[in-house]
Formats: sequence, structure tokens, C-alpha cells
Amino acid sequence: MGRRDTYFYKVFKVYTQLWKFQQENRQKLVEAGLRRWEIGEIASRIGQLYFGQYMQTSDANYLSESYIFYEAILTREYFKEGMFQDVNIANKQLRFLARFIMVCLVLNRREMVQQLVNQLKVLVDECKRAFQVCPC
Repeated sequence: MGRRDTYFYKVFKVYTQLWKFQQENRQKLVEAGLRRWEIGEIASRIGQLYFGQYMQTSDANYLSESYIFYEAILTREYFKEGMFQDVNIANKQLRFLARFIMVCLVLNRREMVQQLVNQLKVLVDECKRAFQVCPC
């Protein structure tokens, strides 16, 4: 096992434990202030890990797992709340969409690519309006 594989498995193990912990303790964590976008951030990191491992190994199982996490983020709209009040959350949503588009392109899921590209265009336009910079 190479150094990168060792790193992947260690990081993946930590994120898997974190994901399981937040699932088992969601109500308590939400009551303590955990936000939906933070849950989405964890899921997005796991999707990134899977995609990165796919890029290293060409093992399509990693790509499929990445798709599963990204699709869950999309359908559960983890980044929707507060997106136009906080540029950092909007940035996370934009980056997530770009990554998900890459995964869908590699998987040749054309309909999903088109849906995501349309969503990305709309989101970029909405972000331009919401976060206009003063030309002072």
C-alpha cells in the first residue's frame, strides 16, 4: 500500500466516523447549533475523497460512491439555507456543483450534467445579484 493509499484510508476513516456520529446524534447536534450546510460540507468532503481516490486508481466503485454522496447533497439541499446571506455558503454550493458536474461527466450522465449546468448558471446569476460589489 502506497503512502497516498495510507493517507486516503486514514482520512476516509475519520470522515466516515464523523458522518456516522452526526447521523446518530443529529438532533442533539442541531440543538447545539449544527447547521445543514455543515452537514453538507462533511458529505461533500467524503464525495471529494471518493473522487480523488477514483482519479488515483481508476476504480469505478469510488466514482459511484462519489456520485451517491453528491446526489444526496443535491436532493437534500444542504447548502440552500443562508446561501444568499453568506458568500462562503454560496461558494460551497458553487464548488459542490462544479465537482458534481465533473463526476457526472466521467460517468456520462448527460441528463444530470445538463440539469447541474442549468442550476449552476442560475446560481451564478443569483450570486451576482446577491453579492454585488460596490464600485466605490
